[in-house]
Amino acid sequence: MEFIGRNQIEKLTQIIKENNYQRVLLVTNRNSFVKSGLYDRLKPMLQNVIHERFFEFDVNPTFEDLLRGIEIARNLKPDLIAGIGGGSPMDIAKLIAVHHDKSNMQYDQLRDLSPSPIDTLMVPTTSGSGSEATRYAVITHKQSKTSVADERLIPKYCIVDGSLSDSLPPSVTAYTGLDAISQALESYWSVNANEISKKYALDAIKLMVPSLVDAFKGNNPKARDMMAHGSFLAGKAIDISATTAPHAFSYYLTDKYNVPHGQAVALLVPFFIKVNATKVDLTEVLNLFNFKTTKELEDFYNKMLKEMGLYKKIEDIVDDKNDFISAVNESKLVNNPVQLSKEEYYSLFFES
Repeated sequence: MEFIGRNQIEKLTQIIKENNYQRVLLVTNRNSFVKSGLYDRLKPMLQNVIHERFFEFDVNPTFEDLLRGIEIARNLKPDLIAGIGGGSPMDIAKLIAVHHDKSNMQYDQLRDLSPSPIDTLMVPTTSGSGSEATRYAVITHKQSKTSVADERLIPKYCIVDGSLSDSLPPSVTAYTGLDAISQALESYWSVNANEISKKYALDAIKLMVPSLVDAFKGNNPKARDMMAHGSFLAGKAIDISATTAPHAFSYYLTDKYNVPHGQAVALLVPFFIKVNATKVDLTEVLNLFNFKTTKELEDFYNKMLKEMGLYKKIEDIVDDKNDFISAVNESKLVNNPVQLSKEEYYSLFFES
């Protein structure tokens, strides 16, 4: 069930009462959950339930973090797990819910999900990952990201409340927003796209693209609301289609050079607008901007990055160009409508 709009967080009380939840595990960011005042807002809604908060995990949660969360769940025995924050808290909350009954869990059991997962509620406080709407969750193991995909990871409830992103710093607004816009565009051209996912993607792009820079530059509540709703729709789009080449190449930039994920993906999107337009008709996307050519869309994307001070050339980031190409995430790359050779990828990124 979805609750979308400003000041929707109060629906938590309704959800708890209607389901008679007695024990709630909150999976949250370490500091911002308290500093933003969100914890204080939630306390009255949680006063009649036993609850515990789990926040001892990395910015990119590791398998070891997951094991700690599972142990907390085994002791608390929650009937609801709430992931509140960005993609990391939501992803690890989803994974705890589907592994709550395991003791001494091993990494090779990551995709061996419980037949009776705990109910989950996702509350995004950024407008980026779309995890509140997807069957995906990502965990890091030995410095490599692993994605788990299963319908049991789709949250039972989500509360999409634009007001929860009002206090985000400009940098986080930019990174998360770029990720969401990139997800929507990638979903549109994915080989797995269908009419439903394309509709979600187009609606997401229409909401977010005019709003991101305004949200970045100042606390514009309408822009924040548009970003929150658009990010949710982008999540619903990629839940059907999955992401493609920009995500596939982005992980290397984040893992090796600490380029924030949303920025890393967005730096790669213009390359694949050019490539994928040779096979996928992007007219519907171009019409959203009154563009006549895909080159206009490429230039617009780069201009958006420059307006937020985030534009960089790939060749100025990576030291080993061949390693960058070889390290691509193949599971995401296969969703791209155009497949190139390693030599062609090299030319695309470094000789264009």
